[in-house]
This record gives sequence, C-alpha cells and structure tokens, in this order.
Amino acid sequence: GRILFDDQDYAGAAIKFDRAYAESQDPRLLWNVAACEKNLRHYAKVSQLLEHYVVEAGATMPPDHRADVNEVMRTVRLLISTVRISTNLPGALVFVDDEPVGSTPLPGPLTLDLGRREFRLTKPGYKEQRFTRDVTGGSQLVFDLVLERVDDRGQLRVIASPGQSIRIDGRIVGEAQWS
Repeated sequence: GRILFDDQDYAGAAIKFDRAYAESQDPRLLWNVAACEKNLRHYAKVSQLLEHYVVEAGATMPPDHRADVNEVMRTVRLLISTVRISTNLPGALVFVDDEPVGSTPLPGPLTLDLGRREFRLTKPGYKEQRFTRDVTGGSQLVFDLVLERVDDRGQLRVIASPGQSIRIDGRIVGEAQWS
C-alpha cells in the first residue's frame, strides 16, 4: 500500500490498506485509507473513515495525533454536504450520479462530496424525476419531491370489413369499427 501511495496510485493503495485493515483490525490503517480517499477527493468517505478511526483507536490514539485527526475532520466537513430526499411515495429508487443510494423513505440524509450532482428518482408507473444541483460543501440541502403517475392507458381501435362483428372476450362490442 505504501509503495502505491508513494507512486500516487491512491485507488490501488486504498484497496491494499483496506485489505490490511480487514485482516489485522489495526485502526491506524483507517488513517491510511482516509489519506488515499482524500487524494481521490472522496471527502464523504474520508469523513466516514475518520469517524470510524476515532472510535476504533479510542484511548490508544496519542493526543497530538487526535488533534491532527480532528483538524482534518473539521476541514473535510466544509467539503461535504448533507442531502435529505423525501417523496410522496415509498419504494422509489434514488440515484446520485447514476449510483443507487437507496429507496424512499431513505433512512437518513445522504452525505455527498461537493460538486455538481445529478439526482434521479424512479418508480414503475410514475414519471421519473431527474435534476442536477451544485452541492457546495458545508451545507444542508432538502428535496421534497412529488412523483406523478404515468398515464399508461392505451387506446385500441379495431377496423373490420362492413357487416363484420367485433368481439372482445367473446362479447360483441361493435360492427365494422370499434374504439
């Protein structure tokens, strides 16, 4: 992991450090994973990792390092925002940047990195909601959306020869033309 990090392959280093953490449960490796994610500009992940790191390390973390961690956490909070999405219907799938994040009602707010984000809600039988917003970081956004039913009624028109009967389910419904 260290070799990859020094070579600026932060995605590869994060995988290696994360694997090492899974095998060793050494909380210091969470700090390394967070450093990789910071360099990848995945600030929401950095925040989650550092919160986990503080809990896992507990009293074993030296006070000066804890101060460093707290400072990074304060800085990262300015680069992420919380987003609450609600809708009039349960079971709508929610996507951010085409990645699924859950279905309504969501269990809580989403934590998103700053930047332009595309939101999409879908539910069979309802019009898709799609919109883009700038997530500025250090903010809270709330979207309360109304999903509208799709008019899925069709119209059938039958044209037969003059004098011919038109039957639906065995019942005569017209002659020559029927809609």
